[in-house]
Amino acid sequence: MKLSTVDLYDRVASYSTDATFEAVTKLLRTSSFKIARRSSGLLMMDCTLQMGKKYEINFAFLAGDFVYKCSCNESTLQNPKPCAHVLATVNVAPQNGYMRDDGMMIADAISKLSEVESTIDLKQMWCMEPGRGPRLMSERDTREWLAGMPKPQPVWKPIFKEIREEIAKAPSDERYATLWPASRQIVYMLDLGSTKESNGIKLEV
Repeated sequence: MKLSTVDLYDRVASYSTDATFEAVTKLLRTSSFKIARRSSGLLMMDCTLQMGKKYEINFAFLAGDFVYKCSCNESTLQNPKPCAHVLATVNVAPQNGYMRDDGMMIADAISKLSEVESTIDLKQMWCMEPGRGPRLMSERDTREWLAGMPKPQPVWKPIFKEIREEIAKAPSDERYATLWPASRQIVYMLDLGSTKESNGIKLEV
């Protein structure tokens, strides 16, 4: 069976217990979920329980490997089974359009997420390779795995790229050279105080 035909949820669920399934059913019914991204390329999901308690799950999928870590720390060397929060994550992320069912991350949707920093120690993360159960990676393996992840681009970069390409395609006209000499410059000043107090960026030209 090819990896692309196997749902990530089924891969993770195959190492879970009946108690985990019961907990996941309750989580999906009573909890709220919010997904963001990190500068490293990881996705981060906040799982907030009905009583207000919150768990943070960092996760990513690359070349068939599913890497994750949950702030609950229920997974141990003695009991490496994925926790209910991780299983809920691989259910919610595809439903919200950030991953395909087979685990492949959808770059366009992820690039539009807000960027945040993790509040938990990610020196060692859990990894599920194709056909294998969960294993705790060493600090070195974790660093190397994360270093191989493609870093998400800010939303504005593709937009600027399109604008530059359109400008390059436009026919040149010598008349415009006199309207905008090469020596002319625009100086932008960022009003830091006003920017902090507003929802946007305050500029003076």
